[in-house]
Amino acid sequence: MKKVFKITLIATLLTPSLFAHGQPDNPLGMTTMVTLAPTVYVSNASSHAKGARGQRKAEAQEFIENNRESLEVEVAQGEGEKLDTLATLYKVEDKKEWRSGLQENYEKIFYKKDEPKSSFEVTGELTLFVEKYFK
Repeated sequence: MKKVFKITLIATLLTPSLFAHGQPDNPLGMTTMVTLAPTVYVSNASSHAKGARGQRKAEAQEFIENNRESLEVEVAQGEGEKLDTLATLYKVEDKKEWRSGLQENYEKIFYKKDEPKSSFEVTGELTLFVEKYFK
């Protein structure tokens, strides 16, 4: 709401000099103010959506870092409580398909050139997996 107020205030201060010259019946440029408010609202709503997605990724990253070893075992087995919890964090509805898909991609998700990937890399792989198959 702060952004809406600031821009509306700026529009109120600037519109008389920019748009109201020679228009005594519209001294504050009210049409301009009305059209600015919806634009700001949409912008704020889209920022909020991006923020929620970023928050979900941050929660998933933290969960993976705290449970990486357990997740690796559960992905290899194709089932487990932590694997289902991670599906919930990523908002995956079909958990059966989620588990089998992860199990099929186990090597790609957790290893590169026979070396274990970092938690950050694993999170990236899981995020790509979710975006590719579940969105």
